[in-house]
Amino acid sequence: MRQPDLFISAFVDAASRDQRDTMEYPFYALTHNQKKPIRYYRDGVKVEVFPAVDHSLVSIHDWDFVQWIMSQLNAAIEAGDTTPSNWVEFSPAEFIIQTARAKSGKASGKHYIEFKAMIDRLSGTYYSTSIESDQGKTVGRKFHLINDVKFMEDEVGRPVRWRVQICDWLYNKVVYERSVLSIDERYFTIRKGIVRKIYLWARKFAGTDHATWPLRKLWEQSGSTASYRKFRENLIRALESDAAKIPEYEVWVFQTAKKEWRIMFQIREGALALRQAPRHVRRVTGQPGTTANG
Repeated sequence: MRQPDLFISAFVDAASRDQRDTMEYPFYALTHNQKKPIRYYRDGVKVEVFPAVDHSLVSIHDWDFVQWIMSQLNAAIEAGDTTPSNWVEFSPAEFIIQTARAKSGKASGKHYIEFKAMIDRLSGTYYSTSIESDQGKTVGRKFHLINDVKFMEDEVGRPVRWRVQICDWLYNKVVYERSVLSIDERYFTIRKGIVRKIYLWARKFAGTDHATWPLRKLWEQSGSTASYRKFRENLIRALESDAAKIPEYEVWVFQTAKKEWRIMFQIREGALALRQAPRHVRRVTGQPGTTANG
């Protein structure tokens, strides 16, 4: 079906969405200014992420824009537009305000400078993955998230209206596969990248129930450049200080009887929620505490 020429973002209250595969696998860096490529090869899944020359990789904070675009497209579909265009027109101020970047509720010159740098990273970062988005017709895809950019600026260089063309891979995931999940609006107020990722993992794996996952496996899927031990220490430290900022879920890190480190996600509300942590769990959520070495 032919796409319309242009989709204009108009959904101020669009519920935030993220794509299921990108919530699980390493499509971005957890920290700012990472230039080391991400190379993930596990269980038949390949994800490679390469920065553009003179730029760092897309970060989890840059990914806010991708989530925002997906949310706009999803809102259009739910409103009856089954095939919105992959060309999206918007005001940068809309994105800046709706993703909690402007604490005052008004976008500033600094926000616009950061926005343009973010678009450079999003359009420059190069992906190669075995995760399909065209009903199994290919065995791999190579793409940039943003294929093309057009923009207008005012007399002092602030962006007024922008148009971006998102890649077919992402468009197909949202529009045809409908493989998106809602995410809590409070997610955008989380500053630490690892804490953001913990929430996305919880949302993907636990949903409205609970789930446990090997911590080493999540380290592999995180795209982190740290060693496994350092990643584990950083994750536990982040939970000790910021667990209360994670929307919707309680989180535990624990060792099994076989000394395997695992993480548990549990929905805070709902009939399926657990009443207490399982045996051997060292709870990190809530009051700060100490953790075992190992």
